[in-house]
Amino acid sequence: MLSVHIENDPLFFGKVSYTWSLFARFLRLPYRLTDSREVAQLVIGTGVDDHLLISRSFYLRLAEGRYDFRDHFGAGPVVTGRDGQPDYLSSVFYLINSLQEHHASHADDVGRFPYEQSCQYHYRVADKNLVAEYFHRLFTHLKPQLPVQVFPAHDSAVMLSHDIDLVYGAVWDDGRAALRCGRVDIALRLLFNAVLQRPDWFNMDKIMQAESAHGLRSVFFWLANRGAVNAREVNADYAINDSRIRAQMLRVQGRGFENGLHKSISQDNHLEEMARFDQRPTSNRQHYLKFRLPGLYHQCDAAGIDVDCSLGFAGMAGFRNSCGLAFRPYDLDAERSFRVTECPLAIMDFSLFKYMGLDARAARYHILDFLDKHRHNALVSLLWHNTFFSSVQYRDYPGVYTAVLAWLHEQRWEAVLPREAAGHRLCIS
Repeated sequence: MLSVHIENDPLFFGKVSYTWSLFARFLRLPYRLTDSREVAQLVIGTGVDDHLLISRSFYLRLAEGRYDFRDHFGAGPVVTGRDGQPDYLSSVFYLINSLQEHHASHADDVGRFPYEQSCQYHYRVADKNLVAEYFHRLFTHLKPQLPVQVFPAHDSAVMLSHDIDLVYGAVWDDGRAALRCGRVDIALRLLFNAVLQRPDWFNMDKIMQAESAHGLRSVFFWLANRGAVNAREVNADYAINDSRIRAQMLRVQGRGFENGLHKSISQDNHLEEMARFDQRPTSNRQHYLKFRLPGLYHQCDAAGIDVDCSLGFAGMAGFRNSCGLAFRPYDLDAERSFRVTECPLAIMDFSLFKYMGLDARAARYHILDFLDKHRHNALVSLLWHNTFFSSVQYRDYPGVYTAVLAWLHEQRWEAVLPREAAGHRLCIS
């Protein structure tokens, strides 16, 4: 077992210990912390003779409440020490915990931290798993001191998910789109299905059937509140206590899939919304991906949520915290990890269609290329709304998801549910 000494400076000891534990967990490296520099096989600190140098000035800036990436990064998204050398351990701490978002004043029209204000946008690195890359550089630097001599290449896995925002709106939304295209026949079919109480977006069974055919499973996130909030934000068009919705959730559970909370835009807290489910959900995703950090993690812990799946940009596919792994975020105030495990969201259909403006062919290429580039050391989370199985508004997008399922099956990717994430091999906390 590797004996590790971390300089006992209260400014950074807890933070460095946390980040080192992530690195060690990733390497499957057993270690023990020691108070003695003399007996340690590896020393982390600010001394010129230490094996791994830490930038004390970085932690001083954090203590001053300076979280903007421009206060910490220069030509690239990496913290540097007084000698100009990269401090990859501190860089991981900053990136994985999305510190650029802490108490940020920037917000888009929904109140979200905007992609355009992020270091991922500034350095054009949204598609890069920088945390895994920096782990590799740390490994290379420390290899003489480490008992592990081969850098891990953990097979990646996928987390498939569906946010159920709307169930009954196909007759109106798809109907209008069909009429604009002169397809009266489609509009009549949608109306006929609605009259027969077979709304086209009530398609969870079809989704599960398609995924099961490829040996895959997914999580469905349900809204506990309904109706318009304002001119921009709308909750569900269904009631969580409706008998049809309850029956559908039972079928999801019965087939070995998962139901999660899709935290609505409301004054209710997570615990109050979770109480409206027949079976209390243990996972969450914020509606519209609307949240602020670190508030979201405090809210999840207060509600006893095990796994959150909200950490993704609406405006761009990629890694919002430059990390493709599940992890437990760090609480700067309490100097310890939060209880909740975060599974970052990498790809969302609406991002591809609306914000990135990709047609179905380009979207398919983008997703498969992303998956191919991240075959190792990533839990790639993919969100496909039930409404995006409509070929009326979204043209050939339903075929994109089908192609992705076929590729995942062919390449033998494992599908992970939120309830399995905390103890998974791709979780580093």
